Amino acid sequence: MRNLLIAIMVLLTSAAHAGKTYTLENKDGRYFSTGAITIGKQDKEIFGAAVLWALEQAGATEKAKSAIESYDPNTLKLSLKPSVPSGDYNYTFLLTMQAKDGKLLYLIEGIRCMPKGVLGAFSTVNFDKVNLTKKPQNKEFIDRFDAILDEYIPIIATAVKGKNMDLTHWEAIVKGQIVKGMTENECLMAAGKPATVVENTQRTQWTYESGMIVVFENGKVTAIVK
Repeated sequence: MRNLLIAIMVLLTSAAHAGKTYTLENKDGRYFSTGAITIGKQDKEIFGAAVLWALEQAGATEKAKSAIESYDPNTLKLSLKPSVPSGDYNYTFLLTMQAKDGKLLYLIEGIRCMPKGVLGAFSTVNFDKVNLTKKPQNKEFIDRFDAILDEYIPIIATAVKGKNMDLTHWEAIVKGQIVKGMTENECLMAAGKPATVVENTQRTQWTYESGMIVVFENGKVTAIVK
């Protein structure tokens, strides 16, 4: 009888995930999602596209490293903490990505659900501390995030696949330096988003909070004023 009950539970779990590409796993009380997205580009290009996508989520910032939890061009690995709204709630989590063998590996962990509003912090649901025996109502938040994954991860895949990267100045990017001849994307990877952007018919000027000015003509850096 016990074996039959176990078999039924496995079938029910499989049915719940039927048709889902990306699922939320639970191991020893730790909730996470992990997998690999086939991109079909060079690993450096994949990493660059992932960094640009991460910067877009984080908003304007002086340095890429300050916009992202961690960022390493040497290992082609980056981490950030996104916030995904769903109804009256915001889901936050740690997203770690790494470009390897033409794929984008990802790990989502440290998931929290917080109601919107000033009192949200007092009723945050930490998935890794959920006790469904005492608070079965929290399963709603877990199931909702499981459904979010099938929408959220394809967004990343589409964004990374759709960005064409020219990374001819890789050594400068690794050092966090902007040099002449760089494209705008390379500058974003090296130094993050500028504080202000001014454009006219002949050139584009980026100004960073540090006071550094970068001038582009025809999409390439032609002058740097520090």
